[in-house]
Amino acid sequence: MSTQGKVTVEPIPSSVITDDMFASGEVIEHPVKLGDGSVRTLYFKELEAIEWKRHMEAENSKDKKVREGASARLIARSLVERDGSRALTIAQAARLKPAVSGAIFLGILQVNGFSVTNNHAEGAGSDELDDLQDGDLGN
Repeated sequence: MSTQGKVTVEPIPSSVITDDMFASGEVIEHPVKLGDGSVRTLYFKELEAIEWKRHMEAENSKDKKVREGASARLIARSLVERDGSRALTIAQAARLKPAVSGAIFLGILQVNGFSVTNNHAEGAGSDELDDLQDGDLGN
């Protein structure tokens, strides 16, 4: 069932799929280490699987403009204010410094349950994430 582009989840009793397996919609406070070594507390919302799939499709698009804007769109969707309102527009997210954008992208991976250690992300199923480097995360 869809309402204005949003997918509505119909509750189905299950012993296999539990509530904690769905994106919560809650604001998650998460520390993010920036390129200069400072740590900022930022706020994120978990992504739904469909949003991650859209991001991966954009990253792999044949259209250069779609590829170039993929990370900015993801950041604008996931980074929020403490009250859950959007923190940045897509245009603002695109203007972030590369190291800041990369640190935020890493935070998005972490709050969405991707295992990120030694500049390596596991679980995303993407070659893009296999080559993560400081300041060059998805941009």
